[in-house]
Amino acid sequence: MKIAVNIKNEKNSDLNKILKFAVNYSVPYLFSSLPNTKKYYLNIYLKDKKTLKAENNVEVFGCAYHMFTNGKEIKHQNKSCIDLCENLKLNKMILTLFHELAHVKQMWINNIKFLDEGAVINEVLHPYSFCGSESLSSWEIEASGYETTLFNMFTECYKLKKINFSLPYDEFYGKLNNVPQPRRKNFKGIGEGSSGERYYFG
Repeated sequence: MKIAVNIKNEKNSDLNKILKFAVNYSVPYLFSSLPNTKKYYLNIYLKDKKTLKAENNVEVFGCAYHMFTNGKEIKHQNKSCIDLCENLKLNKMILTLFHELAHVKQMWINNIKFLDEGAVINEVLHPYSFCGSESLSSWEIEASGYETTLFNMFTECYKLKKINFSLPYDEFYGKLNNVPQPRRKNFKGIGEGSSGERYYFG
């Protein structure tokens, strides 16, 4: 697969590198079944706590959704966005990123579409159910599982402890780069796009 990732944050380039690093780590685990013939697009926006609450009518750490064009949501399976709260501590931000990436996986692979009254998908063979409570709905349970598992694997792989997350972003990113990345079957690597986005090749 080919995924173009663009992080919309001009405040801290080192934080952007860390988030791209975390996305890179998640790709083989979440998106390995994407078709090799299709290109995917993901925009990640860092927003303050008040803006996120105003846009979602509830206090959230992050959210995933289909990309918008001219005020209309694009329902294509290959274009999605993630909003992250920029006020979070780094460990919580990465944890939230993994959670929202799991929702992107649901949109791209399971064809899920998020609606105001719940969530539906087009494929009857893989239904997601709404249980009257958002946190108990099957798509949230799945995302929470990926969130915890990926975060635990990520911290163990790069020998991260709670104290590491208080490092300045440049030092934290340097620590990540000092640990060899695990080899993954059928995963060829990454590259930079012409406009600064990152491509993942599988």
